[in-house]
Amino acid sequence: MSAPEKALVVGAGIVGTCCAVYLQREGFRVTLIDRDGPGEGCSSGNAGNFSVGSVFPQSMPGIWRKVPGMLMDPLLPLAIRWRHLPAAMPWFIRFTLNSRRRRAEEIGLALKALYDHVLDAYDELLKSAGAQDLIVRRGRLTTYESESSLHKDAYALELRRRHGIEVQILSGDEAREMEPALGPLVKRAAFLPAYAHTVNLLRLTQVLAEQFVGDGGILLRQTVKGFEGRDHGPPRVLTDAGGHDAERVVIAAGAYSRRMAAQLGSRVLLEAERGYHLSMPDPGVTFTRTIMSSDRFVTIT
Repeated sequence: MSAPEKALVVGAGIVGTCCAVYLQREGFRVTLIDRDGPGEGCSSGNAGNFSVGSVFPQSMPGIWRKVPGMLMDPLLPLAIRWRHLPAAMPWFIRFTLNSRRRRAEEIGLALKALYDHVLDAYDELLKSAGAQDLIVRRGRLTTYESESSLHKDAYALELRRRHGIEVQILSGDEAREMEPALGPLVKRAAFLPAYAHTVNLLRLTQVLAEQFVGDGGILLRQTVKGFEGRDHGPPRVLTDAGGHDAERVVIAAGAYSRRMAAQLGSRVLLEAERGYHLSMPDPGVTFTRTIMSSDRFVTIT
């Protein structure tokens, strides 16, 4: 019998680690490479949501009209390094074109096809690792501090419903019955039961990486420097510790993927989004599910 094919995954965040585990389950000999430990990059610094109901793109119809106001208000979540704007213009042009209603609908269908199987795919992996308690399925509450805020979200909520995502519109008091820690500023809310979240971002990735290594996978803490082209087959992956050959190469390096893809001759329209998170060991309030403030652009788990 011939030896199993080798696969190499660049990036040990949650995406790269899941790719490595599933390739392993498909019978490949897999190597997972990252300069840091599994999950220690962006996969440890976000709200940990499984947003299975987000069947619409960020480039929603009318988004371009909001950009000037966002740039002028320091409390809103958009800032641009102006010296970087010329390089980013191709991305912004494509983003704007994708905000047309027909295109947004097409993207929504594609996202729905991806999201439909997300939690089942995680369940399969976490069951094998004995870590199913890392994911909590209690839905998400999106809060609104006025009727006008809810109205602005009407198209996104309607698009969810058309794609079969359950949405329950609540009064402020009904939302506080579900989450008593919500304050009086909340006037309306939308509850999406299908959502889930992880109680420990970093541990989720680490558990899957441990399972991967336990099943014979190779985890290397190295920095990928580039690629060496070959006449036949995929390129040789070059790191600060040497080179690696594989029949399949997966690039899952987050913001660094654009540069790596460019070295392989693929022009990927990818711009990095700088995010911020705050972890509080004793916040003084308790939520049992994800809370997203539509007015304040903040997600809390």
